[in-house]
Amino acid sequence: MRAELASTVAERIRARMQDLTAAERRLARALLAEYPILGLGPVSQFVASARVSPPTGLRFVAKLGFGSYPDFQRSLHQEIQVRISSPWNPYVLHPDAGRGLVAEGFEALGQNLVETARGLSEVEVEAVVALIADARRRLYSLGGRVSHVLSAYLIRQVHKLRPGTRLLPPGSPRLIDELVDLGRRDVVIAFDYRPYQQSTIAFARDAARRGVTVVLITDARMSPAADAARHVLTFDLESPSPFDSPIGAFAIVEVLLAGTARRLGNAGRERIRRIDQYNGASIWDDTNRCGDDVIHRPPRA
Repeated sequence: MRAELASTVAERIRARMQDLTAAERRLARALLAEYPILGLGPVSQFVASARVSPPTGLRFVAKLGFGSYPDFQRSLHQEIQVRISSPWNPYVLHPDAGRGLVAEGFEALGQNLVETARGLSEVEVEAVVALIADARRRLYSLGGRVSHVLSAYLIRQVHKLRPGTRLLPPGSPRLIDELVDLGRRDVVIAFDYRPYQQSTIAFARDAARRGVTVVLITDARMSPAADAARHVLTFDLESPSPFDSPIGAFAIVEVLLAGTARRLGNAGRERIRRIDQYNGASIWDDTNRCGDDVIHRPPRA
């Protein structure tokens, strides 16, 4: 999508993310984390949020297609006016005698996926897929107390497509030990959404200081780990329950897996075939299982 054809400032940012410098990306992420309020103040306040200079801020709005900072702010004000005048959002689950729980719940979750897709940059997603598919790079994945399940699912599936993958332990003192072996050819994909986990944030920042490419998958408010990430993919948290939903994050993982499989092509398919072949071999029968299953050893003579 071309930036000048995007309908909102946020969409322009996501369309142009790969064209921005590192400092401009910090500014973009700061704005998206407090969107659109952060952009309504004076330029000095706006750039201070990302610790960049006023000229960087002006170059940033110019890359988004605005002739000046006031033009940029007028666009944000127009977005706010549209939101105010828009009809009530029907995708929040409320008791409705005419509809069932399934219909209402799935409608809410469907809107979650729509909003997640709207918040993603095609260019950013393709860049992350390229990193995951590059078997010359070691790939690490890290989650927190709840998001560990996302991390584990991603790395387990990627391992079926390429070697050199590792799941990092969440929130463990052993996490610090993992930094020793990380280098510039490595990639860390970190999952962190509210409430953000300090151990994940600290690890991402330390890894980035070692030259590691950090990818962050987080909610739209953005984990503080965003300041250490080369690429940030965000998802919606809305849910029909009282709890934040990770369904958008799972959808992002599925898209990344699909793109990785497509990029690896025959090499990925052959690796899956070999893994399936080993899993189906006679030595892995019901009395001597491997993997996550219990091994039933024969009794001693």
